[in-house]
Amino acid sequence: MNIECASGSRLPYTGYIEVELDTTDGVPDTGQQPALFLISPDTTFSETTPIIIGTNILCEFQKLCQNKHGNRYLQTA
Repeated sequence: MNIECASGSRLPYTGYIEVELDTTDGVPDTGQQPALFLISPDTTFSETTPIIIGTNILCEFQKLCQNKHGNRYLQTA
């Protein structure tokens, strides 16, 4: 996979794990969702930010919120 950062540079990674992301306490309240998490090399940034949620997961949450709350999900969720 070729993963691109917001700056356009390539994100190096050493592998990935498949996990069940539990969203039972958040929006949307969907229970467990499958997700792939990349394993990246340690950096000074990762010391303070151990995980970054990718746009692939955020897009899925957006779709689930829109399905549950309608087109105005940002105002009503």
